[in-house]
Amino acid sequence: MKALKTIGLVVLIIIALIIIISLFLPRKVHVERSLVINANQEVVFDQVNTLKNWENWSPWHKIDTAMEVFYCGPFTGVGAVYNWRSKNPDVGNGSMNIVKSILYDTVVLNLDFTHSTAISTFYFVPEGDGVKVIWGIDANMGRNPLKRYLGMFMDKWIAPDFEKGLQTMKQYVEKLPCAHMKAEVSAFADATYLSIRDTSCMATISSKMGAQFGELMGFLQGKKLNPSGPPFSIYYAWEGDKFDIENCIPLEKQVPGEGRILSGSLKGSKAVKVNYYGKYDFTYWGHEVAENYIKKNNLRITGKPMEVYMTDPMSEKDTNKWLTVIVWPVE
Repeated sequence: MKALKTIGLVVLIIIALIIIISLFLPRKVHVERSLVINANQEVVFDQVNTLKNWENWSPWHKIDTAMEVFYCGPFTGVGAVYNWRSKNPDVGNGSMNIVKSILYDTVVLNLDFTHSTAISTFYFVPEGDGVKVIWGIDANMGRNPLKRYLGMFMDKWIAPDFEKGLQTMKQYVEKLPCAHMKAEVSAFADATYLSIRDTSCMATISSKMGAQFGELMGFLQGKKLNPSGPPFSIYYAWEGDKFDIENCIPLEKQVPGEGRILSGSLKGSKAVKVNYYGKYDFTYWGHEVAENYIKKNNLRITGKPMEVYMTDPMSEKDTNKWLTVIVWPVE
């Protein structure tokens, strides 16, 4: 009996020591890694600020390719939400949402791992011809002794995933044809065209544009007319994932429209142009490059931005070779 009491006392002392030592362990834990990505800041920033793009580089997507992912809220920026469910214990279930987004500078996310929470922060620092991405996470271990001890191992557990994620992002982005887009100023010629103007959202824009360009081409064929150049779109409004677009087919001379098919013209001017290669889903990267160039060079915008579709997607199946010329009229 005396031996049992002694053992019990020793156990109590050990437990007390563990608790006392835990009080001196850090309550707040920070893990951070960084990497330079040689690409446009617009493209790099959007890999984080648009949550769906995490599928391109997130280390957890590589661990469990079968995990369920759900998106809600805005397409990008503050309010965008990403939820995941996985049977893999290394991934688990959770959600994250963007709570702060400073263009090309900072993205802050709230993370909820069901039984714990944390704050993840990305900083984007220009470095040479690229961007240094700094990825950090901050967790509050509270007063729980066990959590404080676990906090001592967070760097060992989490940092390798950060390193893999950043390296995968670098490899993915630097291979994109649009990773090194440049803006330049050149002339935009006069144009006459037939068009259809409509509103859309991110979910329907591709199907609507395809149908409208098909309708316009059918109208031209009925009139035995041929386009004088590649099709283009004029963006009258672009707020979040809501669009007001006029899809146009250029002609040699003015032709009257019929019904919802309109007849229009554009006066030539100086313009900032950017060559964007890739899927139409991300042409906004080219627009951001153009806007930044306009701001840096104190140019004044004189018209609505346009996209000129130089590649026929029906004949070229490789989306990396699709060329879209972004045009912003300026003076």
